[in-house]
Amino acid sequence: MKLKIFILIISTITFIYGYQEYLKVVNPENQITFLNIGQGDSSLIQSKRGDRIMVDCGPDSKVIDQLESKLGFWANRIDMIIITHGDKDHFGGCKNIIDRFKVGKVMINGVFDEKNNSYQELLQYIKQKDIQLLPSIENTIITLGDSIELILLNPETNLWGQDITNDNPESIVMLLRSQKHSVLLTGDADEKTEAKIIAQYPNLDIDILKAGHHGSKTSTSEQFLDTISPQQVIISAGANNRYNHPSPDTIKRLENRNIEIKEVKNFMTGIDILL
Repeated sequence: MKLKIFILIISTITFIYGYQEYLKVVNPENQITFLNIGQGDSSLIQSKRGDRIMVDCGPDSKVIDQLESKLGFWANRIDMIIITHGDKDHFGGCKNIIDRFKVGKVMINGVFDEKNNSYQELLQYIKQKDIQLLPSIENTIITLGDSIELILLNPETNLWGQDITNDNPESIVMLLRSQKHSVLLTGDADEKTEAKIIAQYPNLDIDILKAGHHGSKTSTSEQFLDTISPQQVIISAGANNRYNHPSPDTIKRLENRNIEIKEVKNFMTGIDILL
């Protein structure tokens, strides 16, 4: 009798879990998820139409567990990966994603740092897999369904093929705009890039900001915050990381403006925001 009850309980749990996984696939929400991948950056954008775009892939294979928790273990497709720049904590998990999912396209900022061997190996792997490699072009608009736009704001010039050792300032910066939210995704853009963006887009109005460079003190400047006026800032940095991200200076700038702070490390499966 006890065995039958045990089997019934396990069967019920399995059914509920399987049904939840099924709903993730057949009824996706318009949302962005800031994935908990440790010290790095990775976000998943989904639309009700079924579009799936990754913005960065984190440092390693941990991104796969995060994706499967959001998409369901049987999901097999990612439409596009956008790699904001060539730091490994942003692209390290991309090969794992390509091996696990069918990836349609990959967009990069165009920089080909010849000394960055691991990044060069990834670009070669993308070509070997016959995945289309696209340059980031300012003011390109990527539409997801009929209510979400992803607008590219930086880099402002075509960098395709350029050899730049530190391409943090040339990170792909994107405005994710929907009926509910305006979310600014900044890669590792520094305060000079921030100044350039607000000079070019002075009326940029944001309610959610993904802090640049994991909350480093060289990003999320006072001028930037005062111009875009975010209500909430997301910080993606690993617990007890060796860089001391986020910087106490950045936290103080946010607290002084009464801006809500959410750190991805405090959310086991990341931060979900409905769009």
